[in-house]
Amino acid sequence: MPDDVVLRLTLAAVYRLSNHPDQAENLLRQLPNDDRTQAQYHVILADAHRGQLHVKEAIGEYEKALALAPTLPEVHYRLGVLYGDLHLYGQAREAFERELRISPRSADAAYSLGSYFLDYGNDTQTAAQYFEKTIQFNPGHLGGYLGLIKIQLGLGNPAEALRLAERAQANGGDNDELHYLKSRAYNLQGRKDLAEQELKRFEELRSSAK
Repeated sequence: MPDDVVLRLTLAAVYRLSNHPDQAENLLRQLPNDDRTQAQYHVILADAHRGQLHVKEAIGEYEKALALAPTLPEVHYRLGVLYGDLHLYGQAREAFERELRISPRSADAAYSLGSYFLDYGNDTQTAAQYFEKTIQFNPGHLGGYLGLIKIQLGLGNPAEALRLAERAQANGGDNDELHYLKSRAYNLQGRKDLAEQELKRFEELRSSAK
């Protein structure tokens, strides 16, 4: 497949990461020398570093990619996740906001902004708006439902929290945290038997995941 540019860029990245820079440069010279192609090379390097948990190296490569092609989709989102890993939450928020400007229907970017405003921005109203967008863009996005359920429990609305949990499960969403939140909602309603059932299911799922 000699014309597959992404494949050749990936091979160049492999050469670079396995300490064969001359072979990497030789391969890159055979490819188009436009900004977008060069940016894709840095994205591939960044993804490789991210897979090895080399966070600072990954950030450096993503930033090089964006300096060449600022509107590459998904790159700002990945950068935001890494900023979050380093507890640079303000920079993470800005990266997620840039991703939404580039990809206005990015469910993951909307969810990440909802999580930011819920956990660090102390703004449940804005968080709820982003979680609603998350579900609008991807009806099966469990994280969006979990965020909304947490907000409703914090507001003392267990019935609405349970309605959201039903919607999540109807769209295929289910994990241990969902059952834990349902247990809290039933406890708030004084429905102890159902709360215990959900807590038991939570513990079963948590144990099976270990």
